[in-house]
Amino acid sequence: MAETAIPAPAADVRLETMVERLRRRARLVLALRLAVLVFLVGGWEFGVRVGLIDPFFFGQPSGIVTKLIDWFQNGTSIGPLWKQIWVTIYEAGAGFLIGAVMGILCGIALGRNQLLSDVFSIYIKVANSIPRVVLGSIWAWARHPRSRWLW
Repeated sequence: MAETAIPAPAADVRLETMVERLRRRARLVLALRLAVLVFLVGGWEFGVRVGLIDPFFFGQPSGIVTKLIDWFQNGTSIGPLWKQIWVTIYEAGAGFLIGAVMGILCGIALGRNQLLSDVFSIYIKVANSIPRVVLGSIWAWARHPRSRWLW
């Protein structure tokens, strides 16, 4: 009896097709993301120019870009923009480090002492339930010169 050999499908050709499909899909997703961005920013610019959007509350995208270019080239009224960016990054990093160290120390203290954990657990739960966005407003209100809350 004669054997007939059935050729096996080329696995690497099929794999290449799948890789190509994934690449095509990634390019499509990127193109659609850029199209949505162009549509939104273009619609915003158009809306401001024709008066549908109030430029007092929502500035013009072209005006924002122009102002940023001016700040990078000439600086702002309080100094060079690069220095302000560096100070912001420095303060954010310092705040993160201070917060991380304090959090670790408090966590160790609360983890090793059951009484401290029981006493402060309710306050930690209350503080954790406050949305982070609200905390900035509370802090600004409390530090206002006319507020007697923290003064």
